Order: sequence, then structure tokens, then C-alpha cells
Amino acid sequence: MRPQSLPTGRRPPPPPPDQPEWITPEEAAKRIGKYCKVEMFVQSTNQTKDQKAVFLDSKRDFDAPDDFQVSIFEPVKADIQAKVGVADLKAFFLRKRIHVAGDVTQYKNHAEIVIHSANQIGVVDAAK
Repeated sequence: MRPQSLPTGRRPPPPPPDQPEWITPEEAAKRIGKYCKVEMFVQSTNQTKDQKAVFLDSKRDFDAPDDFQVSIFEPVKADIQAKVGVADLKAFFLRKRIHVAGDVTQYKNHAEIVIHSANQIGVVDAAK
């Protein structure tokens, strides 16, 4: 299935020729500093106290050493909220399979992709 379409804008570049179309969070975590396309089931979500950022986690415990995180900050958060028509992105993404594309970075010993454009993320399907 294709990810749900989100706001238009510049599309992320295609994956490098040596990368399969979609990889797991575990494989992406080995590619710090590289552009990756990741398919991930969102097991938990969190947000900052001021609600300006939302975090989507591959593990129930976001402190787990093998957790992979997708970070969504303002103003992209507002773009995604407007496109999908929901204010609560935590609830919207929870227990859904997503596609996310971007550079894998490391923050506090966890691999993550920071969303810079709403078209970097899409819902593949909901949990069954």
C-alpha cells in the first residue's frame, strides 16, 4: 500500500541504490548519517510538555536502547495536523504502520529521523 498523502512540497530524494525500498527501524539504526526509507509500526507516542513536538516510537518503552524514534516539531507538526484533519497526532499515529524517509541521526543514544517536511511521513495501514 502507498502511504497516505500528506501536504505537498519538496519530495525527499530517492534511496541510495544499495538500499532496499523500505527497511526496518533496526536496520536504519545501523545507518546513522545516511538517508533511509523506513517502515515502522508505532508502538508508543509522546510529546513535549508544551505540545510543540510529537515523538513516534518503535518500542513501547521509548527509553529502550533499541527504540527508533520519529520526531515531529513545529511548524511541520501543524502542517501534518492540517492535512490529516486531526489535532492529536499522538493518537492519530499510535498503533499504525508508517513509512518515513529522511536522514537517520542519533540523539541521546537513540536513532531517529527528524521530520522536516510533512511529505516525509505517511500511514501505510492501521493495526489489525
